[in-house]
Amino acid sequence: MRNDHRCGSTHSFGHNRFAVIGASDKPTIGRRLIASLDRIGFTGPIFPINPNYSSVAGRQCYSSIAELPEAPDVAAFCVGHARVLDALRAAAERGVRGAVIYDGGFAERGEDGRRLQARIEGICRDAGIALCGAETAWEC
Repeated sequence: MRNDHRCGSTHSFGHNRFAVIGASDKPTIGRRLIASLDRIGFTGPIFPINPNYSSVAGRQCYSSIAELPEAPDVAAFCVGHARVLDALRAAAERGVRGAVIYDGGFAERGEDGRRLQARIEGICRDAGIALCGAETAWEC
């Protein structure tokens, strides 16, 4: 991803609802993100999402964002770049307002990556989602 966009979010994440897509009890970015949110005293609900777990970090884990009891404000995508698009579409449908993607493999990977990045940016622009990427921050 090129460094020509910035995160347009003005939200404070202190009391928002946060979904972690790709959460795991293994030592992954999803698990570390949940631990970090706990460590800094994040007070909003954290919803782990992974169809392979019933619980993560002592919290109920959901198979998809559609199953959450309430819509999250922010979704962290802790999955490989090839799985981001479908998960982002589902998040947009659910009304997510902020997204953070923790993977590369977009425009810096060539034409296929540029197309994927453009599709992600289009979804975010159409849904009004503030998007931050792993190597830069995008504003859609």
